[in-house]
Amino acid sequence: MRRLLVLTLLGWLALAGTAAAQFGDSALLGSVVDKNGDPMRGAVVQARQVDGSLSVESLCDGRGLYLLSELPAGRYQVTASLPGHGTSKQNVTLGRGQRLRVDFVLEVAEKGGFDRDYRPTLPGIGPIN
Repeated sequence: MRRLLVLTLLGWLALAGTAAAQFGDSALLGSVVDKNGDPMRGAVVQARQVDGSLSVESLCDGRGLYLLSELPAGRYQVTASLPGHGTSKQNVTLGRGQRLRVDFVLEVAEKGGFDRDYRPTLPGIGPIN
């Protein structure tokens, strides 16, 4: 009986280690603005782990701010994009427990290229403010 208890405990510890490797205590945060400094509400910021398969994304809020949290340490390619404004990429290295600020500047939309009143929505949640 005691052996079964020890084996069960070791199994739980192994599972906890696997889960910890997938989720970390680091974060990427920052802003996405255009060349005039106007916030890019609804811009998509994606972080793709260079040495792994993890890929996460976030939508910018009304102030152009984003947060990607619970990331494991490692190298990431971070991309910000918004239709009509193009795409910007940066390569960063995120340390364990680090909160790294990564800001982006996108192109100003050409006249008629972007609706400033555009309000992105998430299915089942509604508009993003």
